[in-house]
Amino acid sequence: MMSPDYYWKIIEYLEEHALETTISLTTNLWPFYKNPNKWLKLFKHPRVGVCTSFQYGGGRLKGDFTEFSEEDFWNVSNKMKELVGYRPDFISVITKENEDKAIDNVLLAKKMGVVCKLNYAVASGPEIKFLNGIKMGLENYTYLLADIYEKYLQIYKLGLSEWEYNTTQLLKRFSSNTTCPQNRRCDESIRNFNPGGDYYSCGAFGDDKEYEIDFDKEMSQKEIETPLQNDFNLMVLKQSCLTCPMFKICNGCRKTVSDLKRLKLVETHCKKMKSLAPDIIDICKLDAVPILLGTIDKQLAKNLFNYILNKYHNPDEVTEVFNLFNLDEPLLQTLYHDNLVPAIKEYIKNNLFESNQYDIKSYAWAHVLPQSQNVGIHNHPNNHISGTIWLNDHDSHLLMVDPKGNSNMMDFGYLDLEMLTKAGDETSSDDIRHNHTSRYNEYGRQMNNSTLEFSGLFGDYVDTFDKPTKSVNPTNITIKPEIGKFILFPSWVWHEVEPNQSKMPRISISWDTRITPKVGNEQHVQGDNRAVGDPLDVQS
Repeated sequence: MMSPDYYWKIIEYLEEHALETTISLTTNLWPFYKNPNKWLKLFKHPRVGVCTSFQYGGGRLKGDFTEFSEEDFWNVSNKMKELVGYRPDFISVITKENEDKAIDNVLLAKKMGVVCKLNYAVASGPEIKFLNGIKMGLENYTYLLADIYEKYLQIYKLGLSEWEYNTTQLLKRFSSNTTCPQNRRCDESIRNFNPGGDYYSCGAFGDDKEYEIDFDKEMSQKEIETPLQNDFNLMVLKQSCLTCPMFKICNGCRKTVSDLKRLKLVETHCKKMKSLAPDIIDICKLDAVPILLGTIDKQLAKNLFNYILNKYHNPDEVTEVFNLFNLDEPLLQTLYHDNLVPAIKEYIKNNLFESNQYDIKSYAWAHVLPQSQNVGIHNHPNNHISGTIWLNDHDSHLLMVDPKGNSNMMDFGYLDLEMLTKAGDETSSDDIRHNHTSRYNEYGRQMNNSTLEFSGLFGDYVDTFDKPTKSVNPTNITIKPEIGKFILFPSWVWHEVEPNQSKMPRISISWDTRITPKVGNEQHVQGDNRAVGDPLDVQS
């Protein structure tokens, strides 16, 4: 803790510039306990919130370097209650040394009528730690995210969720309004001054002197800097994460992503997280498959229909035309760049990450299905996102196979491209979806009126979802082709096309999209160049 004068200067600055910012202080409160009058006015200020810290198993010291005991903690908490008017919540840092006492902290919080927050020890600060007099590297000291999730699951099963903050965050399914360490957009709202006066969006990165923000520049420009979102290396642990239901959990904290890569603990973490995944998926309701539906201008769709029909249609057999987005045809370029690319980016924003530091590379083909022909059940391995756009109305449905045999597995979102284009960056995806909630009803009836929202993806779990043995599954989600309508879905999802019973050919354009780290300053969206390798799998 700095002296109270330090914080009064910050408050003065905030009020002078009319900034809606609050100061969050986390301290063991021992200085307050010893001299409450020095801190009382500051702690009662409406811009100031106070949280404290305690955990069983050692690790907390008073000013004289003696152990901060449970008795001391009660005395401090009682003094806050008496003089400030509330008993503060507290944070417990869980390490390999004290993990057996983790649940005891939650039970103490329940007894005190407050909420504790179990945080896992991250690899910040000096490269060497000493535990019980033993010299250890950071990889030995760091407590794995997967290990703390084992504790969260235990807390949930014991019925103690309301007394542990991160477990309640777990139950929120890691939506955009979660907080550290699950919020992937924390550097949009958090600012941290370290004791030396340096300015960061993350205290843990600040301890490492990484991703510093220029305070004067940010204040003068009045624009929020997001250095963590601008580094793609912090977005994802490895390529396969992009198609995993645990994506936003394992990749929620960018500091954790950085640490696991740096300490080469990605696979260790991943292996254990997969063992916990069934429970986490069940508790968080992460088992919905996100599907985005949208439409393009019908005249553009009609023009594309005529283009493909006149140039490629064979009435006697299925026709497929490959490398479609590489063709020098204005209609196809308009379709991809003006319509599909914004939709793909919106899908990524809703389901993967908010940053734009990536390239998308798509491979497309036209599909002309004559009478009596169908497309057997299949998926699109080695890709991240797949899509189809229909160029005419038809009764030959697309069947999306529910991977778990449960008809509420698929969550639909609708995208209005015109609204998206007009809104630009000023309108959030939530605004877009909420303005079209009435359009959910059509598919809500097929899904037992389940709650419709975007969720995480599956992915590495493809191996557990064998190719369906029945081509017609009663839990299939049925999509009726309509002119100009398109769909985006995870590439691993099994799907098929019903036989065409009409004399009119069923014409569609399908594509696969892979996501790779952004190279240079320009984003690559030039169509059919296949991504090669998995550059994100390199742990650096």
